[in-house]
Amino acid sequence: MSFASAEELFTSKFLFQTRCENEWPLVLCAAHFDESHEKPGLAVAGYSASIDTWWRLDCQWQALLKRWNLKYFKASECEKGLVEFAQYRDDLAAPKSPLKPHERERLRKVKLEFIDAICARHHVLQGYGAAIATEDFKRIIAEDPITPIIFLDKSYYIGAQLCLVAAAMLVIDINRRRSGNDKIEVQPIFGAREEPGLTAKTLFDNFSTKNPRSTEVLLPPQFEDDRTNTWLQVADMLAYEICKQLLATTNNTKDDYMRVSLRSLLPAIHRVFRLGYKDLKQITCNHSPDSIPIRHLLLEELCQW
Repeated sequence: MSFASAEELFTSKFLFQTRCENEWPLVLCAAHFDESHEKPGLAVAGYSASIDTWWRLDCQWQALLKRWNLKYFKASECEKGLVEFAQYRDDLAAPKSPLKPHERERLRKVKLEFIDAICARHHVLQGYGAAIATEDFKRIIAEDPITPIIFLDKSYYIGAQLCLVAAAMLVIDINRRRSGNDKIEVQPIFGAREEPGLTAKTLFDNFSTKNPRSTEVLLPPQFEDDRTNTWLQVADMLAYEICKQLLATTNNTKDDYMRVSLRSLLPAIHRVFRLGYKDLKQITCNHSPDSIPIRHLLLEELCQW
């Protein structure tokens, strides 16, 4: 399994370069962070890539949506045969009935084609993710009065913060070897329907205050609808796979017939974190601006989750 280095992802060998070797554009990397709610945990995840990469992936994604007669792709709905994916059931009048084997096979084929579209661009995508166990998060919040201040009493916030810092630190490192218009900036994009009580904008404003170095390379966030924005649908795929992996580990449930192994998405993953009680405690005790006081999971550990 081959991987592109961080420097390779942002050098002239890829398609967003200008024709003149001495002139470099201000490369805009879209950082997508979407979420999938599956008890007993929450995953926040997404990909960072050049605008050119996202445009090309969008074209393929749109073609797949047309091929399968879908308005959008949502991993959880595909797995259960709901909403847009109910059309692949034999009986449309019973959209929540258990899936039959041949119905499951139809939906599995749909999902595999969308996963393949992501995997085909693993060398120009950088994946980030954080999975938080709900019970552990509630425990740490109840035990330590300072944790609601650090985590804003929201598991979504700590997950998004880890992804943002990890993406920003990579770009800061790359920018040390660049100057002027050659420097990279990251454009975070969040789902507009997320966190209605404490919006993503509020979370980002709080993040910016606490992480000034990261904010230097992060543009103001944009907010899009994951039903119409294909980039968020791509991010949702990774978030859902990470969350399902957490669910299987925490509850020791049998593998779902539909779940594609996280192994298929590994080549595009840069940093993924699993936050249990000990990890949350370590963050609480050692939190500081623009830092991640816990280690990320190794690729082989992701397969063993």
